Amino acid sequence: MTKQLAIVAALLVLNAGPAAALSGGFSVIPGFGPAVTHADRHADAFALGLRDAIASGDGKRVTPFFPAGGPAWSWLGARWNDMRRGTLDPKTWEVVFEPYYVRPEGMGGQLTIVAHEASGRAVAGRFDVEAWKRGRAWVVGDALALDRPDARIERHDLRLDLRRAGRLLAEDLLTIAPSGPDRRLFLRLDAGLHVTGAVHAGKPLPHRQRGEVLYLELPVSEHPFTVAITYEGAPPAAAPDHVTADGALLRAEWPWYPRGFGDPGFAVFRVMAMVPPGRTAIATGDFVGVDRYEDGWIHHWTTPGPVAGTAIVAGELARAEATANGVRIETWVRPGHEAASAGFLAEGARVLAFYGSRYGAYPHRKLAVVDAGLETGYSAGGALALPAGAFEHAEMADAVLAREIARGWTESVSYRGTPGERAFMTEGLAAYLDMLYHGDRDGLPAYRSLLTEAQKRYGALAGQVGDLALAKAQPGGERERWQTLAWDKGAVVLNMLRRRVGGPAFDKALRDLYASRAGQTIGLADFRAAFERASGQHQGAFFDQWLGRPGRPELVPEDVMVRALKGGKYEITGRLVQTGLPWHVAVPLVVKAAGGPRLYDVEVRAASTPFTLTVPTRPTALLVDPLRDTLIAPTIDVPIAL
Repeated sequence: MTKQLAIVAALLVLNAGPAAALSGGFSVIPGFGPAVTHADRHADAFALGLRDAIASGDGKRVTPFFPAGGPAWSWLGARWNDMRRGTLDPKTWEVVFEPYYVRPEGMGGQLTIVAHEASGRAVAGRFDVEAWKRGRAWVVGDALALDRPDARIERHDLRLDLRRAGRLLAEDLLTIAPSGPDRRLFLRLDAGLHVTGAVHAGKPLPHRQRGEVLYLELPVSEHPFTVAITYEGAPPAAAPDHVTADGALLRAEWPWYPRGFGDPGFAVFRVMAMVPPGRTAIATGDFVGVDRYEDGWIHHWTTPGPVAGTAIVAGELARAEATANGVRIETWVRPGHEAASAGFLAEGARVLAFYGSRYGAYPHRKLAVVDAGLETGYSAGGALALPAGAFEHAEMADAVLAREIARGWTESVSYRGTPGERAFMTEGLAAYLDMLYHGDRDGLPAYRSLLTEAQKRYGALAGQVGDLALAKAQPGGERERWQTLAWDKGAVVLNMLRRRVGGPAFDKALRDLYASRAGQTIGLADFRAAFERASGQHQGAFFDQWLGRPGRPELVPEDVMVRALKGGKYEITGRLVQTGLPWHVAVPLVVKAAGGPRLYDVEVRAASTPFTLTVPTRPTALLVDPLRDTLIAPTIDVPIAL
């Protein structure tokens, strides 16, 4: 930094609205006190001191604030590099530290650093960090461990008011089990939902809300206890989640109720949803009953055991049901779609039978297929919300039904890891199981067609901007790019894994995994280990390569020659040549010959891999992976001339 920068003071102000319960006496725990609003002078002094140091342009003044380095220090260093390159020209700096808690020895909170340009553009970084006392000064410490709490949510008792269009009013009675001495609990709740109260044992509980982070200071207890949180707000305008006069959709992916960061864990859910007359509310789990309440109805749902999350669909819906393989199948459809229910009940039974015979019993007692009018399919627990048109067009329903039902198995465990790793084990696997189902139902050509289409979609992205390693893929940005990586590329990688270990070992790995780890949290290493146990083969290099590297191999056959052998046989020799850093891949080679094509697998490990094939009849052409079984770029068929 080579110039002095003007200073804009950023004072810390923590505001909290008055306590509020749900309207009409719907809240069962009234009298919520206000949120804790204490703003400590240490936080102000720390923020102002850091801002003045940054604005001075003197790196020696800034460095002491970051003795441990960390993301905030790295971000600031990157901005200084931007300034040297001329891509950032800040006129003022703003620094804010908003604490979740302040103690004599340290504090934790959100540190926000903003570089303001004269044009009005602002470049900001926000970090959840701890700050520690060093003599008379405060310095930036480690990142807050938002995803490693010393407490676990065992149960959510949710009370929802869905009668107000555009607004959600809610109360969540959390049953919390302490598991360590740390009394801090960080929960995730959408920034558009304002917490109006947190109560334990009839008294206000210290809490603060910063963006999507809700901090609770838990009471001292050796036994499970309850905390009631009331909140209200509107769903994001750009999201499919909504509360309207016609109905509501609250997906489990949208943090519309408080849950943990990273792996939220499994919990029991009880839901009481209030809807206007003529509307029905459907939640994950089993229907308990319905009660009349003032100008609406309260629908009660509960999960029979812990699940990864819950979702709500409400609207004018009619119900039909059937039973298959011990599972109750339900359809909930909007007016005019009743005739489609029979087909969904029959197809749902067939899908459950296919997956159940291979991967174990369906993890839920009920499968509910809901006419929710979404843009795409959606699954939460034992409920599926299908896209608009699925109940009018059979081909649309067929494109999503088996895939969403497969998520009943893939989401019977919880996942840790990067977003890309988690999506590979859920979305990618569900997409691949859907291919296997259609191949079983409609024949091998149907399976091949779906696999080829996935290859084509990823092929359009391969090598372009946004083509990331699966483990580094992020759901932000274009939805199509995310689906291409997580669903299409993930499914092709899983097809290679199935070819590598064999169909029976592939099925056994999933069956054993879901039976032994249901309701638990696993990572990519656990997922990989399941296939290693089932196949007796080490799979570390396979997972490291196909999830850790972007792109795909590009190879061509060269120096292909053929010579006649005794006894009417022929020998084909040549090389498979890769460009760039070599990949390790089993490449299917198909030889067209008299009497029909012959399939050979060649293990490619180097930039140039020689191969020798013995063919019992006269060959006419060499094809490299014509069935698109592997994640390699298409190549030109090689004619063979004698």
